[in-house]
Amino acid sequence: MNYFYEKDIPCEILAPATWRAYSEIKGKTRTDKKKNAQLKVKRFYDVSVTQDEADAILIGRCGAHNSNANKIIEF
Repeated sequence: MNYFYEKDIPCEILAPATWRAYSEIKGKTRTDKKKNAQLKVKRFYDVSVTQDEADAILIGRCGAHNSNANKIIEF
């Protein structure tokens, strides 16, 4: 985050509730949500991933949907 701030690059932090709601991840416990995220990635992309990879994919999916994908940022 510091890098983005120092370079004046816009970024956004997505709360878990936000990206889980976007991907319709359900579950009462953290374990249930993690497992359901894995299943959702399997259904969307037909790949088997770890729980952390599933979270990352779904965070990226939500972020890409909610961002201005046509905006070019020069580093």
